[in-house]
Amino acid sequence: MTQSQTRIPLDSSEIVLFTEPQLTSDACRKLLTFFRAFQEKNLAFFLSIRERWHAQNPGEFFPGLCANINPITGQFRGAAEQRLWGWGDGRALGTWSAFLARGAIPAKQVLLDVSPDRQKKVDLRQAMSEYVDIIYRGLKERRRANNGLIPFTADYHTNLVDDNPRNSAFAKGEIGFSNLFTINGFIQYGIFRNSKESLEIGLQMLDEAKCAIGEGRFRAGHKTDLAEVSDHGPRMILLGVIGDVLATIHDLELKGNRDYSGHTEPLVAGALTYIEYILEQHYREDPPAFWEQGNRQGGPAPNESGQVVVDPGHATEFAGFLAELAPFLPESWKGAQWTRDRVVQAALAIHLFADAIGFAESGVMIKHVDLNTGAFLPDTQAGKDFPTAPWWNVREHCAAALSLYLLTQDTRLLESYRKAQHASYLHYPNKRIGGQMIQMVAPFSLEPLDVAPSTGNLDPMHDARSRAREIEALETVLERGA
Repeated sequence: MTQSQTRIPLDSSEIVLFTEPQLTSDACRKLLTFFRAFQEKNLAFFLSIRERWHAQNPGEFFPGLCANINPITGQFRGAAEQRLWGWGDGRALGTWSAFLARGAIPAKQVLLDVSPDRQKKVDLRQAMSEYVDIIYRGLKERRRANNGLIPFTADYHTNLVDDNPRNSAFAKGEIGFSNLFTINGFIQYGIFRNSKESLEIGLQMLDEAKCAIGEGRFRAGHKTDLAEVSDHGPRMILLGVIGDVLATIHDLELKGNRDYSGHTEPLVAGALTYIEYILEQHYREDPPAFWEQGNRQGGPAPNESGQVVVDPGHATEFAGFLAELAPFLPESWKGAQWTRDRVVQAALAIHLFADAIGFAESGVMIKHVDLNTGAFLPDTQAGKDFPTAPWWNVREHCAAALSLYLLTQDTRLLESYRKAQHASYLHYPNKRIGGQMIQMVAPFSLEPLDVAPSTGNLDPMHDARSRAREIEALETVLERGA
C-alpha cells in the first residue's frame, strides 16, 4: 500500500474522547465544544468539494452532491465514474434542510479549500442554504425526467437513469431506497423554505412509498426479493424519515415558528404500523435478537448457507429511530397491546444486542454477523469475501446510545456510547479529506478500504445526523443538571 492510500488520523490533541465514568457537566461541555466544531468542519468540507469540482471543471454544472470522491486519497474519481447519486442527494437535502430549519447551522464565516493553494471565505449558513436549493432543483427535475423514480445513479448532464445494474431492477410503478431518502429531503426542504410545492411533493412521495411497500412494488435493487421473506429495510427507513420530520416540526413549534402540527397525527399513525411490523417480524424478545430477513411466521430466515444474517448497524440504527420516535408515540394503542414503554424496552434490548454481537476486538463494528454462531460474515454487499467495518454503524450506535440514555438512564448505555465514540474518532477520520470519516476499514487490521458506499462519495447523513443527535442529547443532559 502506498502512502497516498493510507489514512492520516487526527492528532490526539484534535480529539475529545468520552473517558469519564459518567456524563458529568464538564464531560458534556468538552464534548459539545468538540462536536459543534467538528460539525461545522463537516459541512464546510462538503461545500469545499463543490467548489473544487467547479474549479476543476469550468463551465460544468453539477446538480447534486458534487462528485464521486475517493475517501482515502481525497481525489475526484475519473469523469467516466461521475454520477448523480440518488441516496446521497436525498440524504443531503433531508439532513441539511433539517439543520437549517432548526437553526443548527450558524451564520459564521468559514474557509473552504478550493484548491491546494487557494481558499474561499463564505457564510456557512448562506452557502448551505444555496446548496440545498441546487440539490432540490436537481432532484425535482430528476424525479420528473424519470417518471417519479429517483434513480440509484443518473447521468449528471441529463438527470436520466444510467446503466448501473442497481437501476435495472425497477419496472414501471416500482421504487427503491433513493425515493425513500428523497421523501425526507422534499419534506424537510419544504419546511425550511416554507415551500408548499416541496412539502406536497414529499408527502405525495410518502403516500406512494407506503402503497409500493404494501403492494410489493418496492425493490431493494441489490437484494434478492423473495415473496416468503420479509425485509425490514424500507419500513425502517420510513421510520427514520418520520422521526426526523416530527423532530423538526416539534422544534419549530417550541420556538414559535411556523406550525406544521397538522401533519403530526398521520405521520405517527404510519410509524405505528411500521413499528409493529418490524418488531413482530425481525425481533426476538428473549433472548434479545434482531435479524435482517425474517420468515412470515415472525422468525429469522436463514440464507442459502444456513446463516441468519444480523447487521449490528441496522439493529442499532433501528433502536435509535425508536428512541427518537418514543416522545411522539401514544402511551398505548391497539387496546394496550402496544405501549410506548414496550417499544422503548425493545429499543434498549436491540441496542444492547447489537453492542454485544457487533464489535471486533479492534474496537470497530462489523457489517454482518451470523446470529446462530456469532461469527463475522463476509460483506458481500461491498463485494468482499471478508468482513468489513463501515463508519456509519458506530456513528448510529453513538446516536442511539445517547437517545436511549435520555429515556432510560440505563448506565450500560454510557459504556456502549464510549465504545462507539472512541471507534468513531480513532479509526475513521482522515486528514486527506479534511478530517472527515472514511467509509470502510478492515476490522482486524484497521486498513482503510476504498469501497464506494451507496452515496458514491462521502455520506452526508449518518455521521452528521448522528452528531446532531449527540449534541441534542448532551444539551438535554446539561439542562437536566448533569
